[in-house]
Amino acid sequence: TVLEYVLEGEGEITVEGRRFRATAGQMYLLRAHEAHHYRSLSQNPWKKLWINYQAPYISPYLDALGMQSFSVDCPKAKRHFENAFHAASESQPREELCRTVTFITAQELEDLYPNLSGKERENAFVKAHKTVFIMGIGDKLRSGKPHDNRAPDYDDWSLNGDILFWDDVLGCAMEISSMGIRVDEASLASQLEKANANERRELPFHKSLLNGELPLTMGGGIGQSRLSMLLLGKAHIGEVQVSLWDEETRRVCKQNGIVLL
Repeated sequence: TVLEYVLEGEGEITVEGRRFRATAGQMYLLRAHEAHHYRSLSQNPWKKLWINYQAPYISPYLDALGMQSFSVDCPKAKRHFENAFHAASESQPREELCRTVTFITAQELEDLYPNLSGKERENAFVKAHKTVFIMGIGDKLRSGKPHDNRAPDYDDWSLNGDILFWDDVLGCAMEISSMGIRVDEASLASQLEKANANERRELPFHKSLLNGELPLTMGGGIGQSRLSMLLLGKAHIGEVQVSLWDEETRRVCKQNGIVLL
């Protein structure tokens, strides 16, 4: 799937037998796997910006929106295309991340830095070791406080953990993935009690799990935008994913040379 913006000139596009023109200030979409061809008109050749999308979810997403190949007037799109190209041209993968993982429990981390908060402990330890896996997050430590809050009905607090990398650009630890063994009957009952959330026992999922009707599971996820920030050396998540930002965020980013998509 390709999205193209015509800067100047004009051209002709044919898609599945349908023919249309695109001129300066227009944008057009060509969907993957559709028979098509396009050409610049010799008397007024075009100059274009284009973005090629290869993610597997693009076609189902366009189907859901009912979007077919099209051409449309969209002069304001020029700025967004130029920002995307600027961000891509400035993005160079950073040096390879540290592959040596240092494992530590949340309690061991607290013992090392008893006077620091959870996030401050992460920053201190990850800065020294670069790539870290912190285990056992959610339950109260000897200080009476958890390293970080976790839902009582998701991971087993004694069998979960986070992967963190040191981010030189932001000067702090960046959590890339959280994973763990999901709660079973015993850990769910215990954690609901500790979290003062026993009313959840009556919910369908909780009731089934406490009755031993569900299989044991495990899981985890990767923060793709965070990982992209880390690998490309970006300071703001808006440099790697498209979103809407308030005026103050846009102003501060512009002052610091940060191009938001």
